[in-house]
Amino acid sequence: MQACLLAVCVLAFGPAGAETPSTPDERTACALEPGPTRAVARVIDAETFALDDGSEVRLIGALAPRPPDSALDLSFWPPEREAKAALERLIVGRSVTLAYSGRRSDRYGRTLAQVFIEPDDPADAAAEKVWVQARLLSDGHARAFVVKDNTGCLRELAAHEAVARRASAGLWRHAAYQVRDAGRAQDLMRLRSTFQIVEGEVTDVLRTKTALILRFGAERALERNRPAGSDDADAPSRGFSIAVKANIAHAWRQADMTLEQTLGQRLRIRGWIERRVGPAIEILDPHQIERVDDPALAPVAEETPPPRRRRSRRGSRESAALLAPQ
Repeated sequence: MQACLLAVCVLAFGPAGAETPSTPDERTACALEPGPTRAVARVIDAETFALDDGSEVRLIGALAPRPPDSALDLSFWPPEREAKAALERLIVGRSVTLAYSGRRSDRYGRTLAQVFIEPDDPADAAAEKVWVQARLLSDGHARAFVVKDNTGCLRELAAHEAVARRASAGLWRHAAYQVRDAGRAQDLMRLRSTFQIVEGEVTDVLRTKTALILRFGAERALERNRPAGSDDADAPSRGFSIAVKANIAHAWRQADMTLEQTLGQRLRIRGWIERRVGPAIEILDPHQIERVDDPALAPVAEETPPPRRRRSRRGSRESAALLAPQ
């Protein structure tokens, strides 16, 4: 398995459309750059640990459960304590190898890495490394995520997360981490600045010069039924939406993937809720978006492009408002 850290390894999730096994292979198919091998001295929290040389490592791609702001005692939150205990059992005192798929450190100087546990017997050729993020996700102790400049491995990590979510394992038993309804925009707005997984039907697709906007939920459908002369007919949508920057959408089309064809389809989105006109998530990686009706969670295949439609001034104002930070 050392070769896994040098280029690309095989991920054994089966053919497209096949059911993900209950005990998935913990190898990774994403491209990684090799890093050092060190011993783990202690676990600091459910995402961070210290090495024997005193440096700290932050697990990238696996977001540990955090207590809600309304919790009375932030130091005692069962899902977080369970996740930390699981990480301690997994890595303390073990030799681990770091690997990188993007930015290598955060603003606190901690190393951002994918982490692999070395076999107990290095001489055993059949022994394989254990991918720490994959194990935590498949056991239900984390959610798959990406950050800017570090978007590698999300597809593989999300597949491991799906195993735990289907089994209601770990944090998936708790209401605080359930998949959210895209139609409940007010609830999502109260969750701004938190990481969420949101699911709903695409009710509108808008293209601007800088981004592709996908809107979800009942709010937009209600807008279509408003009388043209109503007082709020020109008010922008306050429903949930996602913003895909033009350069990312272009890259998807180059790879025979498109989002323009998703109108009326049910999608699952992961990311941090931001406040625009309504609650919104910025898309940094195509695998933040999953098709709910597709067992393989595959992107939409490229089809004949839809005809261009004329944009109204109202639509332009709405799109500009959506993209403007508040």
